[in-house]
Amino acid sequence: MGLKLGYKVNDQLSVSGRYRYDSIKLDRDKVNHEMPDNQMDDQSFNRYDVWVNYASKGPWAYEYQFTYFDADYIRYDNGKTDYEQNAAFKYKWDKHWVPFFEVGDIKVDSEDDKRQLRLRVGVQYNFL
Repeated sequence: MGLKLGYKVNDQLSVSGRYRYDSIKLDRDKVNHEMPDNQMDDQSFNRYDVWVNYASKGPWAYEYQFTYFDADYIRYDNGKTDYEQNAAFKYKWDKHWVPFFEVGDIKVDSEDDKRQLRLRVGVQYNFL
């Protein structure tokens, strides 16, 4: 369940935000009984996303995404909050195909403050 709102600043720049509520039903073997807040079979969190998109007049587009998580379980650095960041570089091949390269900053695990680099390469297909 969620809600997303966006605003087009001009032909090239847009910003948007989304609130989403997520609920997870864990398999029994994934429950960490060592940590009190991770003993729950069901976990939920509030997720807040913000995007800034810039589309040049040419085929290139750039996207920055910041995501904040507020959970009812230990999620990052022994706390119940977490964040992720992504920067994507997209090339509009035609009106449907958009290859992209993405660099992300994500957590390593829930017990410390270590972060790791995530790299993604893919192709986005637009039906409209």
